[in-house]
Amino acid sequence: MTPERAAAPPSSGAVVDLWRALTAGHWRRDMPPALRLGRARLALHALADLADASGWIPAEDDVGDDLAVRVARRCALRPEAAARLLAAFTAAGVLVHRGGGIALTTAVAPDWTAALAALDTVPVPRSAP
Repeated sequence: MTPERAAAPPSSGAVVDLWRALTAGHWRRDMPPALRLGRARLALHALADLADASGWIPAEDDVGDDLAVRVARRCALRPEAAARLLAAFTAAGVLVHRGGGIALTTAVAPDWTAALAALDTVPVPRSAP
């Protein structure tokens, strides 16, 4: 494989590793089916890949894409759908907006009910026929 085609190694560190363990374990078991069976878990893993070792994700990357666009690209979602998931994760308490970026949190018991409520309140964009 050429260096250009080599994928970047996944992030690793105390916060990111704990985040992945919670995503695969406690959080998955506690998630409502609407989140567990959709692309929400894939988006959680994408966020872990975007974070540095301390769990910090810059609001924009080097190209200028915001976080919703980067998550959408990794999860095969529309940016609007990724933005809805990010709002839901923030409502659940697993993401925190700080300064110029977003931080992963390792909440023991996220409020998945609040996440579902956030998904219901954010309108779903409809494409024109």
